Amino acid sequence: MIALLPAISLLPTVSVAHPYSPPPGSGVLLIALLRKLPTLTGIGVDISPAALAVAQSNAVENNMASRCSFELGKFADRVGTCDLVLCNPPYHLVGKFDVGPSSKSRKADPVIALFGTGVDGYDAYRELRGGLESVRVGGWAVVEVPTEAAVEVLLAAIGEEWVVVERVLVANGKERGILRAIIVVREPSNS
Repeated sequence: MIALLPAISLLPTVSVAHPYSPPPGSGVLLIALLRKLPTLTGIGVDISPAALAVAQSNAVENNMASRCSFELGKFADRVGTCDLVLCNPPYHLVGKFDVGPSSKSRKADPVIALFGTGVDGYDAYRELRGGLESVRVGGWAVVEVPTEAAVEVLLAAIGEEWVVVERVLVANGKERGILRAIIVVREPSNS
């Protein structure tokens, strides 16, 4: 989630009018985006009532409740168009991540927001295609990616009309930087 915050600063503010955040988890990404773009409102869509309750609470605590709303449902079923999708899909595999009572991530997000499904944990990346159909041509998606494998799964799922414009690296101790997010733009279809 924190990896997407630097990516927000790379977005062109002039082309974003209607942002969505699926799933919003704790809502902090949508709140951070709305702080950067103070004239906008945004919508978070999630299948988890618990996640929506956390997001709504955070919106109230951050004085952003009037600028963001949260809806129960699947992003792929969302009707309407948007200019930006800001997404941190669940990807942790069960047994590979500490979600005990002391875990900061567990306190911030409901379990459903942390664990991916499927053999590799990346089913949520595959399911993004349906929801990204609502992004207008010229619109953007910023997606957290834990590995290059997740990037490959995402790019295979979303199709050729989406082009990577930025790979966001985050400093990590001894390493120069690790890939943590990608920014893609939807280009006109060739058909």
